[in-house]
Amino acid sequence: MLNMPAQTSTAWVLEDQKGFDSLNLVEGRPIPDLGDSDVLVKLYAASLNYWDLVIAKVSKLIKHIS
Repeated sequence: MLNMPAQTSTAWVLEDQKGFDSLNLVEGRPIPDLGDSDVLVKLYAASLNYWDLVIAKVSKLIKHIS
């Protein structure tokens, strides 16, 4: 039996630039069409660390200043 690729995925999405409070789990997110040189990778685990929060907060600061 041939397994068909999934049409949707579950993704963590940073909706705003307010740090981890803006991080939301979105289910049923459509997987974009792949081009000739694209690959689809299935992740089983990922992590965030302190620098991810710093980058989210600094990005907000930089946008506010400019």
